[in-house]
Amino acid sequence: MKKEFEENIVDKEKEVCVCCKRPLDEQFKRTGIFKDVKSLPELPRMIEVAKQCGYALIQHGSMTRDIDLLAVPWVEGAVTPKGLIRMLCSVNPNKIFVEEHQKITEKPFGRLCQVIYIAGADTYIDLSICSTFGSTNPTQDALVKALEAARQFIENGIELGFIRMPDEYSTDSALDTLPMIKKALSTIKKEGGKV
Repeated sequence: MKKEFEENIVDKEKEVCVCCKRPLDEQFKRTGIFKDVKSLPELPRMIEVAKQCGYALIQHGSMTRDIDLLAVPWVEGAVTPKGLIRMLCSVNPNKIFVEEHQKITEKPFGRLCQVIYIAGADTYIDLSICSTFGSTNPTQDALVKALEAARQFIENGIELGFIRMPDEYSTDSALDTLPMIKKALSTIKKEGGKV
């Protein structure tokens, strides 16, 4: 993962981060973490916890105002965004925490954001999570729910004998209905929608 990460954000010729143009220090070359994150010595452990939760956690941005972290789901079965936030805070619950009134906010492209506070520090973590756990489009969610219900209704009806399908050589459009529903659901899932 470190190699793929470096290939995407490091300009090896100039030895700078392509996102923030920071020069790469020796620690970054070894670990992928800039050494000046003094207010968060727990960061390497947080990266490991994120990995155990199914996410790649990377540092990005200028790091001047806050600590920008990006969590990307890396494997099937990654925990939910809320679960990830809870686990990251558990690394040091006396120091790293989320205020109860602070809610996860939705950003473009389904990205979720959460401010995580660091006790005693003059900075905070601005965590962005690339989510695959559902769309931010209520209309699409409603359509998916309706398609799932239609699929289940037809499959149950056929199995229980309440729906009799036409002969396979028939030109009846009923033969195309279930495959069309399944294809639409598959397409939505591939595009990152909730199915």
